[in-house]
Amino acid sequence: QTGESRLVTRSDITVHDFDWSPDGREFILAAADTPLVDDSFMRVKLMRVSADGGEPRLFVRTEGKLTHPRWSPDGRWIAWLGATSIDDPYAGSVFVVPSAGGTPENLLAGYEGTAVWLGWLPGAPSTIVFTSIERQSNAMYTIALPERRRERLLDQPIIYGSAPSFSRDGRQMAMAANTPQHPNEIFFGATGTRSLTRLTTFNPQLADVRLGEQEVVRWKSVDGWEIEGVLVKPVGYQPGRRYPLVVQPHGGPEAADLNGWLGTYSRWGQMLAGRGFAVFYPNYRGSIGRGVAFAKADHRDLMGREFEDILSGIDHLIQIGLADPDRVGIGGGSYGGYTSAWAATFASHRFKAAVVWMGITNWYSMTGTSDIFWENSTVHWNTIMYENFALYWERSPIAHIAKAQTPTLLIHGAADQRVPIGQSQELYTALKWKGVPVEFVTYPREGHGVAEKAHQLDFMTRVIGWFEKYLK
Repeated sequence: QTGESRLVTRSDITVHDFDWSPDGREFILAAADTPLVDDSFMRVKLMRVSADGGEPRLFVRTEGKLTHPRWSPDGRWIAWLGATSIDDPYAGSVFVVPSAGGTPENLLAGYEGTAVWLGWLPGAPSTIVFTSIERQSNAMYTIALPERRRERLLDQPIIYGSAPSFSRDGRQMAMAANTPQHPNEIFFGATGTRSLTRLTTFNPQLADVRLGEQEVVRWKSVDGWEIEGVLVKPVGYQPGRRYPLVVQPHGGPEAADLNGWLGTYSRWGQMLAGRGFAVFYPNYRGSIGRGVAFAKADHRDLMGREFEDILSGIDHLIQIGLADPDRVGIGGGSYGGYTSAWAATFASHRFKAAVVWMGITNWYSMTGTSDIFWENSTVHWNTIMYENFALYWERSPIAHIAKAQTPTLLIHGAADQRVPIGQSQELYTALKWKGVPVEFVTYPREGHGVAEKAHQLDFMTRVIGWFEKYLK
């Protein structure tokens, strides 16, 4: 009312998220003791502080990742998204505790999906609503308290592009969503009808654009696990004809590629499909969307079984007559860049071209220079490099440079702190020494990604050119 702001929390904690109590008297905070990125992943705790200011009080401390605390409208509960253990790679379970205090309860124990957003349903004071990833799709559920009754709220083949927004009485909802045929549009409908109506057409020009057909594919990996992914077929696909294949593994690895719009600067599916390529997005073990056990299945085995999942997926596409085994390329960013660097060295005989975008190439130098050193060590390796040098080196692409023969395009942001640019510099130097065709592109001002539009256009042009040069 005064138009003035005032400091509520002390400056020696870093608040990552918060919510106001329904009576307006206090806040629930997700906070860490330092501003370090590693601490924002691994050392967040729930604290409470008076809206008038004062000393924050510890409310809940859990092992592992934690985010998104939300107070129920009736004031009785506090819910959040959290990990189930210190090495659970994603804060993908819904936890709840009475606001008066108590033992936190995981409401999604055994759930074979991954929660990604939560809130409280307006008009239902003790009903949680959350969205999740289930394999290659999204889902939305409610959980009524105190009964813990879970019901599906939305059952529609759309990929969520935003959190849902509900009317004040909770009877109507809207959200952004996409499909394989279009990027995000606004969808609207009555809550509980399980289906929403598309309201907008932001890109009418797509009606005149031929797109590649998309489908979910499934195959057996080398040890019998069923693995899934998304395949984008070339525009004008003809059954029985073999096509050049580009594999685009996702980052993370705690992520997943969904069967939605794959036409962005960082998702090359439709861009390459329009130029005659098949594009394959494997959700290898370590991906989210299939429960905690699946997400943890690659721990201490980076580029082990997870990479075999990818190779067996390529073999499946060859066996069904779609992919040309002599024209297979790979490209991805971050952990997908690591996978691509591994493919271009350790498994170079399988790949005719690679794009390594901000990828890890040497775990020795990555450790201690990345802003998520502790998260990598604790969650994914389950051991610190200083106690296990051999494992870290064995799973470094640079350790297998003697096998390298794949033409490789390296792309990196000059200001990347997640995967420092030295990772690309090391592989570039090694490939030049080996006599392997290699180009190295850096973008000024860019961090872990490509944000500037001119850089994105240049990035896409180079990716297309590299695969057309070496796979056609």
